[in-house]
Amino acid sequence: MKQVFAILGFCIALASCDCHQVVRGTVFDFATGKPIIGLEVYNKDKSRSNTITDSLGKFELSNVSGGITCPPMTVVLGSKDYKNTEVIIPSGGNMSIVLKKK
Repeated sequence: MKQVFAILGFCIALASCDCHQVVRGTVFDFATGKPIIGLEVYNKDKSRSNTITDSLGKFELSNVSGGITCPPMTVVLGSKDYKNTEVIIPSGGNMSIVLKKK
């Protein structure tokens, strides 16, 4: 009986673990190939978790989500000059993204 409770307790603890997601990327302009500076980037599921691209077009977003494995993050990128784009980045991933102007 003790073994059953120990296994059950382990399963509950494992299922309640949180995953710390971190995704990174670099955003480039389609026409020029240059990095896009100051572009808004946010997690689609948590729009308060946002950032902007730096002087090299790079960004980093982090999030805590529940579960045993870290799911991919849907990232939304856009500005007044560029078409809003959604990209799915695996947790721990680093992606190069090319955007077209409106």
